[in-house]
Amino acid sequence: MHHDSNRYRNDTLLRINPYIRRAWYHTMPPSYVMAERVLFDYELVLLKSGHAAITVSDERYEAGPGDIFLFKPSQRHSFTVHGEPLVQPHIHFDLVYDAQVSATLPVNFKSLQALSSEEAKLIQPDVIPDFFEDFPSHIRLNNTLYIEQLLFDVISAYEAPQLFTELQLKWRFLRLLDQLLCEVSWQQSKHTMLQEERARQIKLYLERHADRRVDLEELAGTYHIDRSYVVRCFRDAFHMPPIRYHLICRINRAKTMLLCTNLPLASIAEQTGFSSPQDFSRAFRRIMGVGPSVYRKNAAAMP
Repeated sequence: MHHDSNRYRNDTLLRINPYIRRAWYHTMPPSYVMAERVLFDYELVLLKSGHAAITVSDERYEAGPGDIFLFKPSQRHSFTVHGEPLVQPHIHFDLVYDAQVSATLPVNFKSLQALSSEEAKLIQPDVIPDFFEDFPSHIRLNNTLYIEQLLFDVISAYEAPQLFTELQLKWRFLRLLDQLLCEVSWQQSKHTMLQEERARQIKLYLERHADRRVDLEELAGTYHIDRSYVVRCFRDAFHMPPIRYHLICRINRAKTMLLCTNLPLASIAEQTGFSSPQDFSRAFRRIMGVGPSVYRKNAAAMP
């Protein structure tokens, strides 16, 4: 599997040496409220059954079975369980073992504001952005059975110590981490491909409607997406806003009409969606550097 080196940095991956602090199969009672807190370490949670409102850094999720959350060091989060028990197997871990603190770091239940200065020093660095940009806090997969099995393997090794338990824990956790990274990478790649395809569709739509004005409201309504997403996906693909690209399409249509017909400017303005010849002339000059009359005259003078 080949990854973009700008998003994935293997030098940090080589430093990954996980430490599993706690792994268990936990149930929160109905209507339980866990007030906002931050963690010193990472916590990975899978919702096995039940429902809850989970807030992560001011983003609220109505979560249910199959939802996965990764709470990162110092990331604010809270739980409000709905009307049935919330079964949530989860693990607390470090990604890079620190001999000074990993074995003694407690699980925190305080808010960031309530931490003492000494407690705040216990917050471990978040190293995930060093090797995977934009790794989400909330993950929703089509099928979580394999992730669930890998998570249970980690919990089983933690709860039933055996010979070389630490080695077993690291090995099982790394399998789980690898699968999560691959799943999220695939989701993001799929999203990128869908975004690029949507941008191409918008581009074709703009080119086909160079005879009139098109605005963001029309594009958003045509493709059932919001205006900001229209601008973002088009700009990411073609490095300019969609309405500017459409203006260029209309000016290109006008250029063809100026060169190949004797139509007056007023008629060309009308057939390219401008409200008046003056509006057309201003737009033409903005794109081409000269007005349409000068452009036609200069073209006619060329041998």
